[in-house]
Amino acid sequence: MSRHRKTATTLSIVGMGLGQLYNRQLVKGILLLLLEITGLYFTIAALPKALWGLITLGEAADRLEKVGRVYVNVRGDHSIFLMVKGIIALLAFLVFVYFYAVNIRDAYRVGKLRDEGGSANGIGRTVKAIMEERFPLLVLSVPMLLIVFFTAMPILFMILLAFTNFSFPNFLPPAKLVDWTGFKSFVDMFNVKAWSGTFVGVTVWTLVWMASATITVFLGGFAVALLVQMRGIRFKGFWRTLFIIPYAIPQFISLLIMKNMFNGQFGPINQYLSYFGLGKLPWLTDPFWAKVTVIVVNVWIGFPITMLMIIGILSTISKDLYEAAEMDGASGYQQFKAITARRSCTRSARFSSCLSRGISTTLT
Repeated sequence: MSRHRKTATTLSIVGMGLGQLYNRQLVKGILLLLLEITGLYFTIAALPKALWGLITLGEAADRLEKVGRVYVNVRGDHSIFLMVKGIIALLAFLVFVYFYAVNIRDAYRVGKLRDEGGSANGIGRTVKAIMEERFPLLVLSVPMLLIVFFTAMPILFMILLAFTNFSFPNFLPPAKLVDWTGFKSFVDMFNVKAWSGTFVGVTVWTLVWMASATITVFLGGFAVALLVQMRGIRFKGFWRTLFIIPYAIPQFISLLIMKNMFNGQFGPINQYLSYFGLGKLPWLTDPFWAKVTVIVVNVWIGFPITMLMIIGILSTISKDLYEAAEMDGASGYQQFKAITARRSCTRSARFSSCLSRGISTTLT
């Protein structure tokens, strides 16, 4: 028998909450029905205008009109604002569609449970199950929504902006409208000599930054973790606390401190160099040394996370492995290569994979 699951699924497709009401989940059904009413009102009242703005980017810019003897500024369409509003409305609509799909799946699952002789959870049992079994997902749901609108939205906005003619001073709102140009900007980036040179330079630096930032942070955290966990090192807790300070301090404060330390005129780093008879380096003004400074500062801010992860991994490696390797005549380097480095890298990769799978599971 599949009567309940078919009926509940069909009703939930017709309207959010109807399948839950059929499954005798009154409170859940009413809440989902209210959510659908809100979503339909938004879809009918705000979504068409927002999509119109996203597609057209406006029809009339700001202009001056003479009223009597004076000119009055008449407000027109602002292409950038229209694009942002359209993206936000589109993301909100996708979130609504996601909840609609969840509503259908929930109605089908509860209907299937009823077909198998079970009973639907009441509001009390549902709240208890959420607070006990699905509490991590409940806690992560709010940050995930914030990520959608405060991280995904700006990224999507910048991607879409690349397909327009937004530029200074010819196409700058509100005095001028912005239009969609497709791949024209990308074609010009390779054909125009001035742009192609800049593009190549930025691309090369991006690749260098991607490789160096990742490698230096991992190696720096790995080296510090090994030093802290070495046999014979006393006050391990103190050293771990000391090295985590760069991450514990707000990055805004850390970056201000670094800015003063690398100051070309009175920074302490250049003063130390002058004590050894070396010249002062333009850490923040020269393009090359500025890149070096960014990499160094990134290591300082990022290595504590890798250090903590590696320390956690090293603490799980059995000492019996080292004792067995030492009895077999393995040198310190061979023990490090075969046990410490291999297990640390393997478990770090496994940790990153599990973390990404956990985030994906939470999103779905």
